[in-house]
Amino acid sequence: MFNLNTMRAIGKLVAKQAREKAAADPMAANDIIDMAPLLRPWKEGKWSKGDVCVYDNLARLCLLDHDSTGNPTWSPAYETALWAVYHGRDAEHALPFKAEGHNPYMSGEWCTEEGDAYECIVDNTVWPPSVLPQNWRKGSDA
Repeated sequence: MFNLNTMRAIGKLVAKQAREKAAADPMAANDIIDMAPLLRPWKEGKWSKGDVCVYDNLARLCLLDHDSTGNPTWSPAYETALWAVYHGRDAEHALPFKAEGHNPYMSGEWCTEEGDAYECIVDNTVWPPSVLPQNWRKGSDA
């Protein structure tokens, strides 16, 4: 039986491995989405390009080196040019659509809208399925 300190140490090790994998392989979107509960939450401070954090329950990739110390509005919610949400690569990992002009959906990436999963079929899509349906294929049709 593990004691509490051992369980904490195991949890820290697993979280560290998750962060390292996320930083090493930005193309592993599904894995990173699965690991989101283990990734460090966003907080004010220094961030480097390639860092991964969780904000608003979504895994996000840091796009530019920056220091948000003393700048709480530099969070991913306000400074979307500094952060990109990971897009799922299958229906199981589809997350709610996020409109981010610098982080468009590419073919093969998925989102959800009103409870349905959609696969993007046209690169550089920045509009949701309800607005630009010809760029999306509903999950049951994929």
